[in-house]
Amino acid sequence: MHANMSSSNRDQSVSQRQDLSQTTTNPSALNDFSRYVGLKKTSGINGYGKSDDYVSIRALKEYWNKSSVGNILHSFNPPINVDIDDIIKRYLRTFSILVYINRVPYIRHFMQYDYDDEKGLPYNETMSFGLPKSDETCKVWENILKNQWIFCPFQFGPKKIYLRPLDQRCILPIDVIRQLTPDTLDEEAAVVQVVKLHPDYDRLLPVSPKPCVFPMSGALT
Repeated sequence: MHANMSSSNRDQSVSQRQDLSQTTTNPSALNDFSRYVGLKKTSGINGYGKSDDYVSIRALKEYWNKSSVGNILHSFNPPINVDIDDIIKRYLRTFSILVYINRVPYIRHFMQYDYDDEKGLPYNETMSFGLPKSDETCKVWENILKNQWIFCPFQFGPKKIYLRPLDQRCILPIDVIRQLTPDTLDEEAAVVQVVKLHPDYDRLLPVSPKPCVFPMSGALT
């Protein structure tokens, strides 16, 4: 009995690797999204204080619908059989990352283990939710960690954000209007800026976004 169970587990692992190694028969569908990202990206500020690009959730919702998601899923042989409505409602950013890095078959695992956008993103260094461990999946996970930030700008909300630690790769969806503190070489010194928040990521104000004062430590972690 033990030998049969081991054989079954090996067969399942081989099947998972085969599923993840599927390639698309229509690469232009993936390339179209990459071009769209290039057109729709907006500049924000990362934790290093440098300009960095992100794509707003509004832009993703404008691009993805049942037809466009279905075109991607059905461009694989065999087609990737997952719930399109669920992708649109709960996995839009995750799906966008996987399309962007050309690893769409991995969407099965995110959905199987219920790691949707709100629960998972942004991901940390630890690979989880049942992905079969291999050199290939480790490389894919590194690629996800590297490229997730363009689709995961920081959401300003009613919860406390003062002194909240952020990954330095996190992109703040803000436009800097002017700086109130002088430039300094001290990395620990606070930088106070007047900024305008991107309206798609501003849940602080009940009205149209207005310039606000934004203190930012020189050492985000």
